Amino acid sequence: MENSKFNCGYENARSKLDEIFRNFFEHDGYANLQVDIKILKKGQKEIIIRAGKEYRYVADYIVDTTLAPSANYTNETK
Repeated sequence: MENSKFNCGYENARSKLDEIFRNFFEHDGYANLQVDIKILKKGQKEIIIRAGKEYRYVADYIVDTTLAPSANYTNETK
């Protein structure tokens, strides 16, 4: 997807995720990372990153309806 479809909430979450992953990878011990993405009201998603601390971001999201599956799908068997 194009970056123009996302706002600074998305970029901040992605930057934090990259920072945490790099720190975990360089760490000599065990690390646990969890990412949840929840749909909020139309056009928004909440990104929750759990890595010892919890980081929450809200990102605006433009739904690209051109990627939606066609309603005219037929299942043919031979």
